Amino acid sequence: YGGVAMEDDCMYVHGGFDGVEHLNDTWRLDMRTMVWECLQQHDAEGTSPLPVSQHQLLVSNGKLVRVGGETSGLSGGETFCGVDVMPSDLVGKACWEAYEGSLQETYRRSSHAACVLP
Repeated sequence: YGGVAMEDDCMYVHGGFDGVEHLNDTWRLDMRTMVWECLQQHDAEGTSPLPVSQHQLLVSNGKLVRVGGETSGLSGGETFCGVDVMPSDLVGKACWEAYEGSLQETYRRSSHAACVLP
């Protein structure tokens, strides 16, 4: 259950679960050429950002926005995530940043829907 978002002629895919662990890699598919590009490799240590599944991925103002999701907690249980942002033009960098402020605590959830309104 990874997150998927579209912007112009590109599709972005982030995170998910491979049956063993939650993932935090980010990929872009150019729909014109059908070529995949890895924007960020999976980091098993989960430092940037936390590996997550069952989240939503949106594009807003040229940035990828990850909303919610589940990740493995430190005690082995599931932990709900908040909001993280990645400028979509930062290729190959550990560039996700946790959104600071009330959104980070208020919007912890998973298996939900999200959208960007014009």
